[in-house]
Amino acid sequence: MKKRNRSARNFGLRNRCIIRAGCNALKDEGASFVTQAVNSSRWRQFCNYIKIEHNILDMREIRRTHVELYALYLKTQQELGQLSTSTAHDYLAAVNRILEIARGDRELRVAAVSDAGFKRRRNIAEKSKATSEAAHDYACSRMSPHLSAILQLQRALGLRFEESLKIHPTRALGQALGSGRIQITAGTKGGRPREIPIISNDQINAVKNAIQYQGQRRSLIPDQLNYAQFKRWCYSELKTLGITFHGERHAYANSRYQMLTGVKSPVDRGKSGREHIAELANCREVTLDEANNLDLEARLKIAEELGHSRTQITNNYLGK
Repeated sequence: MKKRNRSARNFGLRNRCIIRAGCNALKDEGASFVTQAVNSSRWRQFCNYIKIEHNILDMREIRRTHVELYALYLKTQQELGQLSTSTAHDYLAAVNRILEIARGDRELRVAAVSDAGFKRRRNIAEKSKATSEAAHDYACSRMSPHLSAILQLQRALGLRFEESLKIHPTRALGQALGSGRIQITAGTKGGRPREIPIISNDQINAVKNAIQYQGQRRSLIPDQLNYAQFKRWCYSELKTLGITFHGERHAYANSRYQMLTGVKSPVDRGKSGREHIAELANCREVTLDEANNLDLEARLKIAEELGHSRTQITNNYLGK
């Protein structure tokens, strides 16, 4: 890549528009398509803020004070309940990162907690969000068979909502019976494909059951509806039954952890940290180091099966 002239407008990021220049910074860093899309949106909000509040249209004019004032704005939104703690952190982090790439230093960086006084984000589950088997069965008995089939797929395969609507059940059954793994490609987050191992008859039965609701589009979306319309219908039907779609993914993650380790997850056991690892070591009759490795290996597999690349995300499903 050609060396940039950092003294030029927007630090030489090949666009006079401050928003697009920030997007180019992410491209230069080699960020994934998903990261570029998400952080570009967050950067756009910051650019709109400094344009309105400070009339700034060039990155070279941004001072640390401007970032501090933006952080204060985010903190106020957080305290008013208009932004979640996690979202406020993410918005500020995107600004910090793009300015760091653009400038080649960290002079403008504002730390969310120590500098801006944000609440610490805590993505560790303290209470299980998994839909219990009893609640799942009760809801399925009172909803339409079509929606019940979708819920069963989510629970059996750990699918996101969109993935469960866009799956091709006939093809999935062939993969399951042929290779023992189902390829999830449609509706994935960021277009990131993954494979789900077939480890129980419940998974086979869920896919077989879903085939009868497969339309001409080779998905579970009715032929007369588009995705958005069917999504609204699904959420409207589910809201009176006391469960959530995402609770089925949580159920998959916790069930899978027990299958891989031989013990319930920290959030299911009501244990955490060293106490959980100690009990895992005791139950499996291994050392603490071996128990730590067993826990980590299980989290790596579950993260991949859920379509995530970081084991930290499993803290939200399993506890820690």
